[in-house]
Amino acid sequence: MTVCKLWWTSCLGLWIALLVSACGGEQPRYFSPLFEGAPALIDVTAPPYGAKGDGKTDDTQALQSAFQDALRRAHAVNHYWVKGTQSEEDNKRLRTEGKTTILYFPAGTYLVSDRIHMDHEIEPQAPTYYVVLLGEARDRTVIRLKDESPGYGDADAPREVISLESLPTSNASYENRVCNLSFDVGAGNPGAVALDFHANNGGGIYHVDFRAAPGSGHTAVSAVGRLGGISLFKDIRVDGFGTALDFDG
Repeated sequence: MTVCKLWWTSCLGLWIALLVSACGGEQPRYFSPLFEGAPALIDVTAPPYGAKGDGKTDDTQALQSAFQDALRRAHAVNHYWVKGTQSEEDNKRLRTEGKTTILYFPAGTYLVSDRIHMDHEIEPQAPTYYVVLLGEARDRTVIRLKDESPGYGDADAPREVISLESLPTSNASYENRVCNLSFDVGAGNPGAVALDFHANNGGGIYHVDFRAAPGSGHTAVSAVGRLGGISLFKDIRVDGFGTALDFDG
């Protein structure tokens, strides 16, 4: 018999409820109604983003737009780390909303065909920090690269599917996390790097699956960024890929 428990945690910078199996066989599930109205949360399926997560629609542009807004918010409430100054309005947001920005992926399969990243050319000199990618449940939330996507066909020229790097010259990647979802790089993509991960000062990857079809997938997790570190990788499963975790380049 499965016995479930409900409790509260602030591990992601917000107080949220988790429903998990006491048997240990199931991973946490997060429920979108609990986040309703939280200004620090970006639901990728909500307006103005409108990702479908139906496994058929190409959600590349929707997710890219959501990633950009996550970077903008993270920079607005935390940019004192970079510039040493902070407006009173930004200080108020930091106090009332919290420093963490959550990109939330409700259950679904999010089909993409190109790299999703934080673009510092749109938000100049903004590193990616205090950003969390959070799925509703890893067995039901999947980011999937289309089979034989352009740019991913050469194993000697690896290319990221999801990247948390925005400013290669900066080591500010505080507390970035990826939790409770799955990455699938599909078939015919031998150059695909599922996740380009950058974090320090308490970041990590928790309860995440990485999948690649035979002959597809260069690296599951690349964590070779400048001065990254002090992160926890917990309960990661890798199926396929030439390299599972790359810390050395």
